[in-house]
Amino acid sequence: MIKATAEKLRAVGHTVTSTIEAGHRTQSTAEIEADHAQRQQDRAEAITAKADGRPPPRGAHDHALELADQIPFGQPILVCV
Repeated sequence: MIKATAEKLRAVGHTVTSTIEAGHRTQSTAEIEADHAQRQQDRAEAITAKADGRPPPRGAHDHALELADQIPFGQPILVCV
């Protein structure tokens, strides 16, 4: 899968270098946990930045009520066949 992705990137003009290291991590558990926490923080910041400027999501229930409010009370449901 890595080779196929690299070849597709090269086909469109990108320079690709891949290195696969075998073996176990040489970092301590604390270093691994700190690295993981930093990646989570970076991801949260990226998601927050992406969400800025977008309206808050509407719940499905609120959306259904808004649609139902467009039908006058007592109006029969008309089915077109």
